[in-house]
Amino acid sequence: MRMDLTENIALALLALLIEALVGYPGWLYRIIGHPVSWIGRLIGLVERRLNLPERGGDMRRERGWGLMIGLCFLVGFGGLSIHLSLAATLPGLALLALIASTLIAQRSLYAHVRDVAVALDRSLEDGRAAVALIVGRNVEELDEAGVRLTGKRSGDTLTLGDRVIVEAIDASLQRRWIELALIDRLRA
Repeated sequence: MRMDLTENIALALLALLIEALVGYPGWLYRIIGHPVSWIGRLIGLVERRLNLPERGGDMRRERGWGLMIGLCFLVGFGGLSIHLSLAATLPGLALLALIASTLIAQRSLYAHVRDVAVALDRSLEDGRAAVALIVGRNVEELDEAGVRLTGKRSGDTLTLGDRVIVEAIDASLQRRWIELALIDRLRA
């Protein structure tokens, strides 16, 4: 089943609704992690094996580019495979929306960013522990301003994500209105 832009936007809206209502359940994260944490672990593993200090800067950079290109291919091919295998049926589309909802993470990211602020009010160590849940870097050396900034930048992705979604919906609606106007014009 081939999906057009309107159906893809409907799928995205359903995924957003699921994510807004349910989020990414903590129990599921404790059992299997999250797709972003899987990618982070893969990057860490490959970096420890390929990004050795004794290698020159050019070789390390080339390997880094290779890793990023490989990850893009892996994620793109994996996502396309899942989409093509599930989009053929209504239950498959529902499962696809559920899977897609795990990649949005607005609800849980908002909660984590809020937790950073609350934890930082208790102590710097609590703030570091909270921010460590949303970033993949060493937070031990961050001062209070660094923890706040890291939490804020993580939260900024919420507004960026909102803007991208609004623009996608707006573009789809504009396209649809133009199509309807053209149809009306042809009928006249």
